[in-house]
This record gives sequence, C-alpha cells and structure tokens, in this order.
Amino acid sequence: MRLAIRTLQGCRPTYQSTTSDPNLLAITTRDAKGGVYFLVTNQDSQKNYRVNVDLSALISGGKGTIWQFDTHYHDQVVGSAVANKGQVTLTLPANGALLVKY
Repeated sequence: MRLAIRTLQGCRPTYQSTTSDPNLLAITTRDAKGGVYFLVTNQDSQKNYRVNVDLSALISGGKGTIWQFDTHYHDQVVGSAVANKGQVTLTLPANGALLVKY
C-alpha cells in the first residue's frame, strides 16, 4: 500500500497504463513538480516478468529511483532505471511490485 500511496498522493493526474498480461497491473501519475511515477504489480506467485515500459509521452530520458515490495524487500529502494527516449526495461519479481520515480 505504501507504494500506491506514494504514487497517488495528492490526487495526482493519472495516465493510461496498459499491460499485455492479466497478471500485471500498472498505473502512472505525475506530481505538481513534473515528477513521473510508474507503479506495476505482479500477481503471479511463481513467475518474474521482464517488462518494457513506454513513458515517452511523459518523459524523454532520465534516471529514476526504484522501490520494490516483495518477499525480500518491503518498500525499499533497490536501485535505479535509466529511461532512453522514454523507454525503460524492468524485471518485476513474482508476487511483487515496483515503483519508479523520474
């Protein structure tokens, strides 16, 4: 829930976020200072997913901070993700969630 609160805090505008797999759910928001938040969850208890994210309508590039929630990490910063022309690839853990803020 903390990742979702961080993503939605302050009734931020949301943007259409679609996935090609029913086990994945995504939401994208933007804060008043222009920060973009991308949250994706994985409901599959066995399978990790490699996801290609297209944020090109909102950002062109930059380095984002990644928070992770799963059986090993409980809302912890686990690294960063570089967006190139708005594109970023993430590995989503089984039964987990990632939040990336640009």
